[in-house]
Amino acid sequence: METFRRLSRSNKPSIAVGDIHTLVVTRDGELCVCGSNKNGQLGLEGIVSADVLTPVPFAEVVVVVAAGSTSTFVITETGNLYACGLNERRGSFGFDLDNSALQPTLKQVPLAEAVKTVAIGYNHALVVTMSGALYACGGNEHGRLGLVDRHDRRVFTRVPLSEAVKAVSAGYGHTLVLAESGALYACGFNQVGELGLGDKRTREKLMRVPLSEKVTTIAAGSGHSLVGTESGILYTCGSNAYGELALGDKQLRLTLTQAPFDEAVEAVSSNSNSTLVITSRGELYACGYNTFGALGFGDRVTRDTLTAVKITEPVAIAATSYRHTVILTADGKLYACGDNRFGFLGTGDRIGRSKMTEIFL
Repeated sequence: METFRRLSRSNKPSIAVGDIHTLVVTRDGELCVCGSNKNGQLGLEGIVSADVLTPVPFAEVVVVVAAGSTSTFVITETGNLYACGLNERRGSFGFDLDNSALQPTLKQVPLAEAVKTVAIGYNHALVVTMSGALYACGGNEHGRLGLVDRHDRRVFTRVPLSEAVKAVSAGYGHTLVLAESGALYACGFNQVGELGLGDKRTREKLMRVPLSEKVTTIAAGSGHSLVGTESGILYTCGSNAYGELALGDKQLRLTLTQAPFDEAVEAVSSNSNSTLVITSRGELYACGYNTFGALGFGDRVTRDTLTAVKITEPVAIAATSYRHTVILTADGKLYACGDNRFGFLGTGDRIGRSKMTEIFL
């Protein structure tokens, strides 16, 4: 079994999941992938799919990965950004392709600055550079790029913000930005209150979201937002059709609302209508959409309150889509659950699991 303790310049591992593919970076900076490659998202040219984690031929050391629905971004040790998969018609890769929307192997994205992190939404992408600058490209419906208009961008364009950016998260149609100061900003689609601004009006400019304490972790789902604060409190807003806000009901919220949760929140994750929370003790909790068993409870029942997922080791990282979830424990073990029709659980078969199952390289 491959472990993942020493991975990048920050010694932090990286995993990501798309709708039907999974990305893992090993301790040596090697990118391993599994799942569907219909749109080239695995970066394995000539392969239709892979049901075990498979190394991607790539000359550089990878430190960060991000997955869109059918696309992949990687950041290398030197801060270079690469992409493969389906380049949405609005240009979410930041470069144009000749005669095709598909990029079957990793191709470098032209950027003047070294990149620290990247987030992918439905058809838009955002990157944060090492200097704390924010860039965006792709579809700009409802102003999700934060560029004060609704014009698409086919190259990464600097987003106006008066302070340095620490992290970014992209939902289906909205964007969350965490500043180094701990301030939270949001823009884009807001039909169900996912921006947390108290109304349902879209915003074309990054707006400061009112919150009384510093934010430390953020995640944007399809139509909801998750925020963890310095004191370990979880706040949620937006869509709540499946109980993804962890508030004990299915009513949407227009402002960030404190979830009833007694544990200190360390990290949050969402990529659809579900919510994952890692506590300061490394415990994993989940709620929301669970039709494919992606919450790891051993059933396919939705939850509207955070419920503990049975894992014997402390969890370090969790990544989820509406179909499946992959987690990395503190001692370097990988587990996965959910749908598996294209082999994206990495278990060597196409059988779904509703409980966390260990996977190996």
